[in-house]
Amino acid sequence: MTLALVLNLGASFLLGGLEHHVQEFNLASTRLQAVELFLATIALLVPSAAALSGADAAQTADFAQQLSFSWRSRSIATCGLGLLFSLRTHREVFATAEHAEGDEAPWSIGVALATLAAVTLLVALVSEVFVESVQGASLELGMTPAFVGFIVRTAPMNLQFWPGAVVMMLIATLTASLISNNLLPPRAL
Repeated sequence: MTLALVLNLGASFLLGGLEHHVQEFNLASTRLQAVELFLATIALLVPSAAALSGADAAQTADFAQQLSFSWRSRSIATCGLGLLFSLRTHREVFATAEHAEGDEAPWSIGVALATLAAVTLLVALVSEVFVESVQGASLELGMTPAFVGFIVRTAPMNLQFWPGAVVMMLIATLTASLISNNLLPPRAL
């Protein structure tokens, strides 16, 4: 996850630079996304820290599951409020400059929502087929549940990770935030 975050940021810079010598981006949007990513990292940190408390294992596991549910709910709410903030209440802050070469008309809200719904259904279908095929293949090939768990997590998900993973995610989040927020002029990359 950590490596993917940093690799995606670098790949975005590289691929964007191949087509556009000067890349433009909205600094306010970048900062908002960096804050949301940092809050998501904190959501990983809290249940993981609670698991290290040293209390009874069964009690800790139950508490970590409840805490994970609470933080997942807060993360979803934060994402939704971030979308509301950037797309509705402060739209003018997050608007991008019109490009001279862009002759395409923007999609209507109906077309955009229909496309999003169709893609969501397709992803759900593909995910279901994938999980079923992995479960069947794991039984046929004699794979252990632990091995399959590294590929597809089918148990209830909690946000309890080993401390090294949380530290790596925190470092990657801070790195992406520092890189994207401390670029020279907001227009040049």
